[in-house]
Amino acid sequence: MADYLKPLPEQAVAAWYYRLAASIASNKVQGSTPLAAVFLKQWLDNRKPNSIFNFTPPAYLQNHTAVMTALQYHRDVFLTLKKARIGKTDKWAGILPRIKGTDGYKKWPGGSIAMKYESLCDIAPGVFDIISIQNSGTAADRDLLTALRGFQLESSVIVDPLRMPDKTIQVKFTSWKCRVLDTYDWNYNEYFTVPNPDFGSKDKNAVRPQDKSIRVYHSNAKRLEDANLAAPYKIESAPWPVTNAALLNKAVVDPARTP
Repeated sequence: MADYLKPLPEQAVAAWYYRLAASIASNKVQGSTPLAAVFLKQWLDNRKPNSIFNFTPPAYLQNHTAVMTALQYHRDVFLTLKKARIGKTDKWAGILPRIKGTDGYKKWPGGSIAMKYESLCDIAPGVFDIISIQNSGTAADRDLLTALRGFQLESSVIVDPLRMPDKTIQVKFTSWKCRVLDTYDWNYNEYFTVPNPDFGSKDKNAVRPQDKSIRVYHSNAKRLEDANLAAPYKIESAPWPVTNAALLNKAVVDPARTP
């Protein structure tokens, strides 16, 4: 399929991307401006690669199924029920090594324990998931797929362990906050099909106004970055409190257990 943006000068390409961001922003998602529009406009406005853009995570991100699944995994890591993925290796982490004083941790002297862990959270981990969201996903699904897809989800918790008469330890989650960490950039070898913001336009600068959708090759994003008309950046969300009762339930761990 033809690359209709390729023949245009960089300023015209940037103007088209701005129109795309505005078009996306006009359709609210659960009352919020879509993240896809917010992030795209920030990329166009940005001139400092690796700068940090802070955003407030909408409720549909905080409560998305993929986020809840990732947080359940984090809980299992904190309770030493599942191994933590650290780099290319999997290792036991969480509360048991801290209580026992193993794996480089000082033995728990009593009191609260603070722990932090982050892992990949993927809105659409496979091709089938992408197709499913594009064909029948909710507006929230489609926005998160376009804006983020895969990102790092970081959890910071404080737990209060309590020794029980039977020598087990009851673990209470007294604080749990999480946030999104990501980088907004492009794979220049890929493309994305989006609703054409110029559809039906009579403006002389409109791009393919006869087409409802248009395939956008990300090689055009590189052209804008090379021309200093846009720049990639890092994304950090404001932290939000985890309130799901199932995640915050008290747990009992056996300090004698070998993971």
